[in-house]
Amino acid sequence: MRNFNRFAAGVGLAAGAIIGPGAGGEYLPFPEASVAHAFDDNKVQPGEKLCFSVEGNPGDVAVVNLTPVRAEGPGYGLLHSSDVGASLASNVNYKPGTVDPNVAMAPIGVDGKVCYTNSNTGGMNRVDLVADHLGTIAGSVFTFAQPNGEPLRRVDTREGGIVITPNNDRVFPVAYYDQVLGEVTTYEISLKNPTDCGGKHTRQTSCNPRTAC
Repeated sequence: MRNFNRFAAGVGLAAGAIIGPGAGGEYLPFPEASVAHAFDDNKVQPGEKLCFSVEGNPGDVAVVNLTPVRAEGPGYGLLHSSDVGASLASNVNYKPGTVDPNVAMAPIGVDGKVCYTNSNTGGMNRVDLVADHLGTIAGSVFTFAQPNGEPLRRVDTREGGIVITPNNDRVFPVAYYDQVLGEVTTYEISLKNPTDCGGKHTRQTSCNPRTAC
């Protein structure tokens, strides 16, 4: 496991935090602070876990923009709490020549850090990583998909060979834990082997507000 100092030379900037209801739900900006920046000889190795400090308290949710660049092979990566290992999920996917930033969220560990774990796809997917801390959401106002803070995979069309055809939806349930309907649910959507260029989005169904498309 490798650790990055929050104030080491890099390009990640902490933007701010959303404070919970007890503090009036206010947004507090952070002073500029680098988060993580791995380049040249610091490439993230296949299967490596790279941890870095973020502003906020343990149990709060860090919002981080991940940008894998200069990949030597195809792979993927996951942002997760420093308290746990990487689960079966991905926040970013990459291959040589791509620059695909994506926003990810993870609970802050007891050591004040979150981690990026790189996939191990045959040992040929070393990659540079830029991680920008955008802000922190108070844990008291955030409902995790699972109590341990790990993502919960709801759909994988590779299982059973069900391909989503053009202009069609895939509807799946989301967990609310008795929260109020209409709250925003965040999902990480990864497209695998598309047959043509296209877009992706989620929306609330008109017939059942407890599902997303």
